[in-house]
Amino acid sequence: MSTKQLFYSLALTALSWGGCSPVRAQSQPALPYECIGALAPTPGAHWKNPAPSRPAPDLVLPACAPPYFIKINIHYLLNGSGTGNFNEENDGGSATAADWQSGSQWLETTGNGPVGQPLPYLAPEARYNGYQFAEDIVAAAIAQMGINPPMQLPVGNTTPNLPKPLNYVLGGVYFHRDDSLYRYNPEDWYQYPDGVLNPAQFNQFGINKTNEINVFLMGQVTKPSITPDSPRWIYNTGGAAALGFRINNNWIKLGNIWRVHLISRARNNGVDPDVAWSFGAALNHELGHLLNLAHPFSGDNCADTPGGIRPDEGNNLMDYGQHLAMTPCQISTALENLIGDYYDYYSCGGCQPPNAFFTMPEYVPIGPKAQLFCPVVLDGRGSFAETSYQYSLTPVDSLNEPVGPGVLGSGSGMVGKVCLNGLFLQPNSRYAVTLTVTNSCGSNAMTKYFSTELREAAEVGPAPATTGLQIYPNPAPATGFTLLSPALPAEPPTVRNSQGQAVALEQLGQRRDAAGWHTTYRLQQQLSKPGLYVVETTNAGQHFVQRLAIQTE
Repeated sequence: MSTKQLFYSLALTALSWGGCSPVRAQSQPALPYECIGALAPTPGAHWKNPAPSRPAPDLVLPACAPPYFIKINIHYLLNGSGTGNFNEENDGGSATAADWQSGSQWLETTGNGPVGQPLPYLAPEARYNGYQFAEDIVAAAIAQMGINPPMQLPVGNTTPNLPKPLNYVLGGVYFHRDDSLYRYNPEDWYQYPDGVLNPAQFNQFGINKTNEINVFLMGQVTKPSITPDSPRWIYNTGGAAALGFRINNNWIKLGNIWRVHLISRARNNGVDPDVAWSFGAALNHELGHLLNLAHPFSGDNCADTPGGIRPDEGNNLMDYGQHLAMTPCQISTALENLIGDYYDYYSCGGCQPPNAFFTMPEYVPIGPKAQLFCPVVLDGRGSFAETSYQYSLTPVDSLNEPVGPGVLGSGSGMVGKVCLNGLFLQPNSRYAVTLTVTNSCGSNAMTKYFSTELREAAEVGPAPATTGLQIYPNPAPATGFTLLSPALPAEPPTVRNSQGQAVALEQLGQRRDAAGWHTTYRLQQQLSKPGLYVVETTNAGQHFVQRLAIQTE
């Protein structure tokens, strides 16, 4: 079985419309689960009352060339202690025993080992931090939207396979630590707080609800099996808020991502080869529901989707198999609902737009000792599709109006973490930070504000774990890159290639200035190949992970 086939075998399957009972295939393990809801839930009752009618656009839509770039944002739900899912710095590893206690049956009932074998301990993996994994899922969804193979079933199907017009823009990546909302229950539709169709996560954490689809990557499944031979934690699960438009309530939940990822690592010598591809397919399937597409095997409004086929056998987007093929009727239905209902959620014109997104603290301590570290870090790892970027740090008044000159900077490639030179920062002042990202299609900007607080030297201490380290230049030539750190490095950083293998380094030089220690390294000459690498180091109590691009000379 190929890698793709393996993950398609784990891919999203669903519950029949109007109920939550498992779909089973003969001589196969229990399939995953999905719920979709078109109507608002009432506690203690089943669905009732029609969804609100959609508003009509108050402007004439301009001519718009496909593909249509739908903006989504991605939320990771962690428990209160910050475990049980991907986080800002790594994939969470095996986390704690409590996080994994219901997942001891990590192997399938058919093949790959005996049921009940405990998951081996897996150390946290920095390459799979939540920012990177979110981008990988979106990239996989985009890649699958870029192909439309012929329908496989029934045999001899001649339905035309027109180009798919749908695409994505990642609007941001968010992390939430909440014991009551991170769990996921695909059995009880809206049971608080973990029901698959309960809107609690969207209501509390949803961002830009009128122009972005909120996608929630849920944590632990609370009811891992209906029967002993149905271990749900080894499968993808999903749910969509609506079959068709619902005003300001359009969201998707995907469950088990963390578990399926760790199981994949356990099966593949610590490497997760392709789970993002599987969940990219699940994302496309759930988006189909939001655009009013139903399951062909349950009956839909498209005559060109074949019925009477086992759900997991076909390759249609809305089946439970490969989630790839769309028929002309499905494409037409999806576009009609996208343009009619989601006219604020997309851009178009045939070019992938960039999107600026970053996080930073709202309050920054300033004191004599603070100047030894980087007091302000712009974490732009959630920015999307940029090839270059610019940033500014400007003093502002209480109305956020500029009151003096600022600091400017720029770079090429992906933003990553940027240490803003804060030597001119004054205590009890306010500042604006603007990030602008650019690619050949245009630019996009985001601005945030923070305030400084006066602290005594003893109170300031070392910088927190999210600040103070920077790589430059990035992309770097094969001749070397420099790591800026607040303290003298005790040992070289760990650099891994795209296969996760550590690459040996040579130290070329070292100097110190007001910003900190500048240590220059290069990959050992025989290993210095152009491509993407991951740099990981710990310095002055700070943990640092960033992608590094090595260019040709």
